[in-house]
Amino acid sequence: MNRDLTTGKPETVLWNFCVPLFGSIIFQQLYNIADSFVAGKLIGENALAAVGNSYEITLIFIAFAFGCNIGCSVIVSQLFGAREYKNMKTAVTTSMIASAVLCAVLVTAGVLGGSWLLRVIRTPEAIFADSKLYLDIYIWGFPFLLFYNVSTGIFSALGDSRTPFFFLAASSTANIAVDILFVAAFHMGVAGVAWATFLCQGVSCILAVTVVGKRLSGICAEEKAPLFSFPDKNWAKIHPNSAGSRRLSPLDTDAGSRLNTACPAKTATASIPMLTKHVMEMAMVEISEPFWVPGSTPAAFWAVMAQGIRILDAFPASEQRSMPVTPCTGK
Repeated sequence: MNRDLTTGKPETVLWNFCVPLFGSIIFQQLYNIADSFVAGKLIGENALAAVGNSYEITLIFIAFAFGCNIGCSVIVSQLFGAREYKNMKTAVTTSMIASAVLCAVLVTAGVLGGSWLLRVIRTPEAIFADSKLYLDIYIWGFPFLLFYNVSTGIFSALGDSRTPFFFLAASSTANIAVDILFVAAFHMGVAGVAWATFLCQGVSCILAVTVVGKRLSGICAEEKAPLFSFPDKNWAKIHPNSAGSRRLSPLDTDAGSRLNTACPAKTATASIPMLTKHVMEMAMVEISEPFWVPGSTPAAFWAVMAQGIRILDAFPASEQRSMPVTPCTGK
């Protein structure tokens, strides 16, 4: 269900929203871990090397998918919080159409340039054929990955981080079983590992997109929303917390001041869903910072979380309550 993140105890709201997002990160990694494990144990060393080698290239496609997730989530969360439901629905369909165009470009580039990319990363001839086979199947399944991530961004913007978590947990767990079935029972080799990922991601994508559509149809707008809209050059002026926030750098050292700078305490209530997600993203940066930033400590993670709670708690009671979403009953 759509959740209003501006009501309730701030720390409870923050943790309830962030924990499923942390879990989603873990289950997202299970796809590659399962593929590598099954390939290494049930097929052989070359198959394991082929899957691991292809992963270097699939990371490029994953980065694009995550970028679409964040971009869509930022815009939709602002409009949802501001109750601009007509513009919100247009933003969702615009994101879907733009993602489809981007997907077509990336799939075409991947199919035509897959061999070249494998040569660039100096793939050994012994595993080149298997790497190319795995990569080709993965690229054809990229639309599922992309639209699943866009749908996840929409869920997050609507204040719901649990639904996509359940989809991802179920699909990544099923991927392990299908991997074993295709490789051990059907003897499909590296192709079986790739097709298992293709099918499981496909199912989770279709379910996610379907549920997103139903959620949006249950929110009434004052008039019919256009299917597509070009970016408004005045967006930064109208929604300064979306386009005008300072982007955080891992090289900054004061976690508390960073969060205050990026998310002022007097931010409009429309930005609360994105603020909550932003706190989690900063916390994830703080966890990994000690590996490359001198002087950074894991304690900064807790500083970010505590500061996020203080910022949310700083909102006046009148700003922490908002009108419920008007459900559609007739249209």
